[in-house]
Amino acid sequence: MNTNQLNANQTILIKDLPSDASAYNYRFSLNQDNRLVFSYLSSQEYDLLSSSIITSGKWYFASMSYNNSNLYLYLNGRLENTLSASDISTTDGSL
Repeated sequence: MNTNQLNANQTILIKDLPSDASAYNYRFSLNQDNRLVFSYLSSQEYDLLSSSIITSGKWYFASMSYNNSNLYLYLNGRLENTLSASDISTTDGSL
């Protein structure tokens, strides 16, 4: 990702739920503090916030992973945050 707009909430990538276009399954976004946020909506909403601040005009590689108990947020290959999330179903192809 490479942004030219900072200090504003903006969506980078979103996957809508097939049954409800107004709801999302997961998304990457930037918050008003220029931090990357990975959000996942299951029986509750999970938000992982990066520790790094995103700067304008610089390319970043963002990813997340899940191991049946934790969500992990990576930025440029470096672990940024971990969050316990045991109620996420991976059998329905939602991730």
